[in-house]
Amino acid sequence: MKFNYKSFDKDGNFKEGTIETASKESAVIALQNQGLIVTFISQVGTNTKLPYFGKISLKDVVFFTRELHFLVQARIPLDAAVKTLSEQVTNIKFRKVLDDIYQDVVAGISLSKALGKHSIFSTYYIKMVQIGEVSGSLDEATEYLATHLENQNKFLSKLIQTLIYPVIVLCVFLATMITLFVTVIPRVAKIFTENDIPMPVITRVFNSFSGFLIHNWMYLVIFFTALIYSAIGYFKTREGKIFLFNFLDKIPIVNDAVKTTYLLRFLESMSFLIKGGLPIPESLNIVATSVDNPVFEDALKTIAEETKKGSPVSSALKAFPNIFTPLVIQSFITGEKTGKLREILFSISNFYLQELEVKTSTLSENIQPILIVILAAGLGFLEVSLLVPILNLTKAVQSF
Repeated sequence: MKFNYKSFDKDGNFKEGTIETASKESAVIALQNQGLIVTFISQVGTNTKLPYFGKISLKDVVFFTRELHFLVQARIPLDAAVKTLSEQVTNIKFRKVLDDIYQDVVAGISLSKALGKHSIFSTYYIKMVQIGEVSGSLDEATEYLATHLENQNKFLSKLIQTLIYPVIVLCVFLATMITLFVTVIPRVAKIFTENDIPMPVITRVFNSFSGFLIHNWMYLVIFFTALIYSAIGYFKTREGKIFLFNFLDKIPIVNDAVKTTYLLRFLESMSFLIKGGLPIPESLNIVATSVDNPVFEDALKTIAEETKKGSPVSSALKAFPNIFTPLVIQSFITGEKTGKLREILFSISNFYLQELEVKTSTLSENIQPILIVILAAGLGFLEVSLLVPILNLTKAVQSF
């Protein structure tokens, strides 16, 4: 089999060509034996993924960051690395972004500033790259970011898998309810009316709601569409994020998963920033701007101010027991005493990563049966409310 490949040699020179071997794996090994760093390989004649327009996803950014780490680690020039990755991506929008970054890097602009021109890269992402550039550890910065984003993508994927079944059940429930109110209830009410039999209270209520639904469905669609868009817009604001966090914090099971998510990011970030040589107050302020949670942000900024005054981080953390767990506080106490704060935070972040996986699984296991029971109870109530009047109607008709 023949394979097309793109690679760099140890001096950073770009090379591409064709190689004939028994398999793709053997082709990579053969090229590596020649001292080449393979960045792309594909069998000749096979169909590759077609370019497409679409939203730049987290997966796209994860791929870019992980591949960039490998190329930087291999000492490939930065402009060549970005150019290579631009040629590999299939998302046309993302390719345009990478082409712009490539042009900026060639023009002598730093990678962090080039990334900062594009909103798909968060402030936190850009700051991590900047720290890597300044400290001469860009390979470590990109490795950290790739791992961080991979964990984030894994969590989001698992969360979507957790919610997709309950959402389907909810949609089926709503469709069933609408069908009953639009078709079944009017017919039942008509039978009562035609036979001049008084309708039970519950039947009158349902019939009134049914009539309202039938005659105003267009206005209801417009109203709920506007309501959903307004809610989404509100939850993007600072006040909305605070309200949502406080609301989720009151829900058992959910609150643990939410807090663990933010604590994991806090611990991972602090570990890397301390390793990069940044002072504690500056590290806290950087993390504060990246957590995307005003409650955590305000707490971290307050803690940063306290540490500037000379207070240990562990003491400042104790002022926020609703956010930082005793384990996190104890980790800082131990780290400050032993001088191994970075190592301890890194170790605890791994613990919280495992905790997040457990809590997400627990959330998945509990939310589905709870939702099904609630929906089944609601549907059962509606069906009984319809069945009893029908039985009463049958008895009334038989008595004539």
